[in-house]
Amino acid sequence: MKCNAHLASFLATLKQHCTAIPILATLEYKLSLALQVPYVRLYCISIRSSPNQHQLLIQAIKHQNIIGWDNFLRGYTSIFWMDSYMSFFASPNMTATLCLTWDVELIRASIFLSTSLWADRNCFIHGTYYECVPWNGVERVKYLYKIPPRLDRRYAAIRTIPLESRLQCSTTTLQRWIKRVEHCTFVTKFLRDNPAHRQLTIPQAFARAVRTESALKYPP
Repeated sequence: MKCNAHLASFLATLKQHCTAIPILATLEYKLSLALQVPYVRLYCISIRSSPNQHQLLIQAIKHQNIIGWDNFLRGYTSIFWMDSYMSFFASPNMTATLCLTWDVELIRASIFLSTSLWADRNCFIHGTYYECVPWNGVERVKYLYKIPPRLDRRYAAIRTIPLESRLQCSTTTLQRWIKRVEHCTFVTKFLRDNPAHRQLTIPQAFARAVRTESALKYPP
């Protein structure tokens, strides 16, 4: 998975919007820990921040720690990032112009980072199928009906319910059904790759027990 590449793209987007190096370095370090990827140090702090800048940055970090860095990837960013961003500009006019869009770009970039990581994860696990099928639930359901996966016999077939009836369900219901199909596909693959040795069906076990009981009877 290309986690570091997606993270670098996220930081480059913020840099294009005049984000200070201390903020970029902080986000790189914290997100590397949250994503459990190597810390590459793309941005190194070469200039010492003022006490006010340092204090505002620490305030943003502590508040984001409370919110959660996993929630940062969902767009739940601390309101104190804006204060830290503004503290690195000496010109009030420049600050007022950039602040109109920077917080929006931060949320947009964080959500795009999360979406990119999730799409890359799905391609890594499930193959290129997710690259050509849109994220729309209806299109995914149509694809599964067109090319249904081979499931274990313990699961109902994909086409048990007609496609027309399936598409009448709500979007939430379709998404849950897609997740169930993905789980069934995973379990089916696991069972095929790891066959249970010497495992008997119930009729086979019953027949063996009857034969054993008959053999123990004496005289015959």
